[in-house]
Amino acid sequence: MQRRKLAHNVVATLLAVLVHGIIIALLLVSFAPSRPHDSGGATVTADKPVEIVQATVVNDARVNAEMAKIAEAEQRKQQAEEARQRRLEQAAQAAEDKRRTEETRLRETQRRQAEEARRQEEARAKAEAEARRLDDLREARAEAEKARAAEERKAAEARERAEDAQRAAKAAEERRTAEEKRAAAAKAKAEADAKARAEAEKKQAEEKKKLAEAEAKADADAKARAKAEKAEADAKAKADAETKARAEAKAKADADAKARAEADARAKAEADAKAKAKADADAKAKAEADAKAKADAAKRELAESLAREARERDLADAISRHGALVRRAVEARWLLPQGSRAGLSCTLRIALGEGGQVLSATIAKSSGDPAFDSSAVAAVQKASPLPMPSNPEVAAKFRSFNFEFKPGD
Repeated sequence: MQRRKLAHNVVATLLAVLVHGIIIALLLVSFAPSRPHDSGGATVTADKPVEIVQATVVNDARVNAEMAKIAEAEQRKQQAEEARQRRLEQAAQAAEDKRRTEETRLRETQRRQAEEARRQEEARAKAEAEARRLDDLREARAEAEKARAAEERKAAEARERAEDAQRAAKAAEERRTAEEKRAAAAKAKAEADAKARAEAEKKQAEEKKKLAEAEAKADADAKARAKAEKAEADAKAKADAETKARAEAKAKADADAKARAEADARAKAEADAKAKAKADADAKAKAEADAKAKADAAKRELAESLAREARERDLADAISRHGALVRRAVEARWLLPQGSRAGLSCTLRIALGEGGQVLSATIAKSSGDPAFDSSAVAAVQKASPLPMPSNPEVAAKFRSFNFEFKPGD
């Protein structure tokens, strides 16, 4: 744009100089002094120098005026040209601004179209993901329902086992109560026996005292009779004394033997009572220990059963979730074969490596459509490596497993 303007200015200047030169030349020719004409052979020479000087002055003024007019006209022309150039530049700038605005509008339109296409694609992907999520949710709900039924069944079994354990603990408690009653009865009997022995000992002591008093009285009577009959009954008194001594010795021996027998009987009864009480206490302790051991065993078994069921439930949930991941990975690489109808399903036997590489994929249960079976095997191979769980126990389940392929289910 600047180069065009500069070239135009140079051309205009050259044209202006050329026009000025032509005008000056015309003025000089029009005001040049006239040659004398022959008029009857006479020559006119009067006032010639004055006319030349006057013509020269007039020509300069007119030339200056004309030059001023030309300069003014040239200035107006240049101003008009500059105004025209400004208008052209403004028009060009407006056109450039309009082009840029149009380009901006076009880019914005393209951006909005691309954004709309992206939103539509995201909406489609979101709808597909939502559909897959709903499928996974339905499948997970079905699996959860199965797991819940199994859990309820196991819980019922656990409750039944707990009730059995409670019944066993109740029976043990009843046996313990019966043992305590027997021990209380034995203690009451031992106390009654001790009381009877005390009363018998008291009665025996009273009888011994009476016997001693009677013997003392008999001695006094014998002494009185002896004194009265001393003269004629010395021999008889002596014999009586000997008889009495023997009787006393015999009575004393009998009393000592009876006391020893009673003491032995008491000692034996006490020993028997202690032995029986100890046996009862041992039996009671053993029964309580057996009941406690059985209750503890029942509690441990119940806790282990609940923990085992929780582990099995967590493992089943993890297997179900990972199975859904495998299903999505395979379905993402599957295409319905031409000529196959929708709704078919087949079962594949899949073997995986440690990193999820598909080592083999064979049909375990056909859909009845060879093309559909082949497409299922191809989808599994294209999805290799399949995702592998981080849990070693779950990963072991997916090293070799049956996979039911039912697209869209």
